[in-house]
Amino acid sequence: MLLRMTRALRFIFICCITSALNFFLLLPVSGQSCPSAGGDAVALSTLSGSVRIHDGTRPWIGLALAKPTCGIKEIELAFGKREDWTRTKSLQGCHVTATGIISESMTVYYSAVLNLFDPVVVPDQSCKSKPVKSNSIDSALPEGLLSYRATVYIDVSHNLPLDGKAWTLSGAALISPSWQAYAQPSLNGEKDLDLQCHEGFALQSFSSDPPNAAAIFAPGVVRLSSSELGPSRLTIVCKKN
Repeated sequence: MLLRMTRALRFIFICCITSALNFFLLLPVSGQSCPSAGGDAVALSTLSGSVRIHDGTRPWIGLALAKPTCGIKEIELAFGKREDWTRTKSLQGCHVTATGIISESMTVYYSAVLNLFDPVVVPDQSCKSKPVKSNSIDSALPEGLLSYRATVYIDVSHNLPLDGKAWTLSGAALISPSWQAYAQPSLNGEKDLDLQCHEGFALQSFSSDPPNAAAIFAPGVVRLSSSELGPSRLTIVCKKN
């Protein structure tokens, strides 16, 4: 009789353990909510991994995940404010947690399959941030400068970073601030390069290589639209108002 009771209790115990395990296996993975086709996830996700910087024609910040999420190993960290992008870039190589809504990257402005837009990024205590060069687009130009020429080089086919130079019309190199302040570059769809003069200067002329690949896109803005063909360059000449 006692033996039968012991076997019965053992059977009940095993059944309870099995049911509990099945229950937890059916629960959704904690900290992760994947997007539906062509949309956003319905809930916040908290992901962990290492910050990785991808330099190229359009630089982007990735989070190399400690564990694959939604079938991917790296997700893009995208930001609406320049200062947030710069702060996260300074965490290169650090292990962080990032909290936000996972979205499918439906446009060419994203470089990874999925992205977290404006995530809250918290670095580990062991993280040592690295200095990041400040964006010089808004830097003031030298006093007394009346005109200048700026050239920007682009090579989308090889995913090379933008590069550029600036000179006075007499041929003297303008080193400070950097060329970005003189050319004011921006990318449209990655394949189109837009340039405009620094505030207080007006566009006088422009040229491109290959020839006839650039045109006025908007008042004061020149667009090079053949950059996907390979190495290209766009030059603008600006005069103080």
